[in-house]
Amino acid sequence: MNKKLSTLLFIIAGTILNILLMFIFIFGLLAGTSALLRGLGYEPGSSIYIPFLIGAIFGGMVLAFITYSKITKYIQKKYDLEKYLEPIFKQRRR
Repeated sequence: MNKKLSTLLFIIAGTILNILLMFIFIFGLLAGTSALLRGLGYEPGSSIYIPFLIGAIFGGMVLAFITYSKITKYIQKKYDLEKYLEPIFKQRRR
């Protein structure tokens, strides 16, 4: 397997991982936010839910990206992937 194919497979696997993490974090934050607001006495469907749910969605995306970045860096260091993967962005000559 050459470096370009290895890089492509790594990017595809990373994208799938990032999407799964995003679904997990968004679902968890939505469930937690909904439970918190119900616990505070707000009815589902009331207007106070909207900003909290939007915040949970954006928060889930941010948490997924941070977690994905940390996992990727850890895997690259642990398995020394620089020697197996092609650089995605090549440096320009000056």
